[in-house]
Amino acid sequence: MTKQTNMSQAARKQLLEKIELLIEAQDLEELRELLAASRSSDVAEIVEVLDEIARQILFDLLDAKEAGEVLEKIDDATRVEVVEDLSSEELTDIVATLPPDEAADVVADLSQRQTEEILDHIPKAESAQIEKLLTYPEDTAGGIMNPELVKVRIDQTVHDAIQNYRQSDPEEDFYHVFVVRGRTAHGRCHRRSGGNRQYLP
Repeated sequence: MTKQTNMSQAARKQLLEKIELLIEAQDLEELRELLAASRSSDVAEIVEVLDEIARQILFDLLDAKEAGEVLEKIDDATRVEVVEDLSSEELTDIVATLPPDEAADVVADLSQRQTEEILDHIPKAESAQIEKLLTYPEDTAGGIMNPELVKVRIDQTVHDAIQNYRQSDPEEDFYHVFVVRGRTAHGRCHRRSGGNRQYLP
């Protein structure tokens, strides 16, 4: 999926109409191409207004990574409905592409049997992080945190540090870059955020 600038309301409405027409015409190949060329956030907004059958068609056309990006961005109520229509195999593939905090949000909506089945089929380090997040009440600091972090070595130049930052996923929800020597943190700097002081581009 592309990383275009935010679509206008009119453009998003046009995208919805295209998707509905392609579904009605059963032109799945063109629909697949349209989804691949669209931002996951725009597809997520459209998923929230489609009926159950149309949602199933869209998710059948998305690969695991694309489906994960969309699942991250839809509202909680819609996510629950979408997850109910996905098989355990599909959910396992999708959860494996998500950051731990988002994966925990998805897994929290599943039955205990499904949760255990999915966690048994993803790498142990990731399943351990997800299980830890599931122990925190929802909407608490522990429950919403992402255990992944961005770090740079203390001996790196500013140029190298910026390159490291740019190579990280810009859509991840992290707010600090930690300066480390070995396993010891020596400081941190803020990522760019709205009108706050900007330390990194």
